[in-house]
Amino acid sequence: MKLDIIGLFEKFYLKFPPLGDEIKEFIVKILPVFSLIFGVLITFGGVVDFLGTPIFSAISLGGGIELVRQLLLVDVLAIILGVLMIFAFPGLRHHKQRGWRLLFWSQIVWIISSLVTVSPSLLIAIVLFYPLIQVKKWYN
Repeated sequence: MKLDIIGLFEKFYLKFPPLGDEIKEFIVKILPVFSLIFGVLITFGGVVDFLGTPIFSAISLGGGIELVRQLLLVDVLAIILGVLMIFAFPGLRHHKQRGWRLLFWSQIVWIISSLVTVSPSLLIAIVLFYPLIQVKKWYN
């Protein structure tokens, strides 16, 4: 049995009113740049945090190993998220379905990371699926 996660999200988000064509065109124009800039920033931040946080947390918390594991997991997820966004750039720029899918999966990683930390950024990730689903048909 194959689970179609993209199809499930489409079914849910296509129930909302469609965006206008001008807004969709604008989203399609800025999506590659958005993906590249934030992908680089998130990857860099994840790597820096990965290298520094566990060491300082272990020293300052005196062995709070569970928190260190959670921080490491979030850092690894941030690196994966950023790399997916960077790899999505060429596909988004050339309106390829592969680029759109990579960006979609980066959003899924963001949701997982938000759930791990019980972060309010989960709401932002869920809201950002709406315009992403709306412009899917612009990518071949």
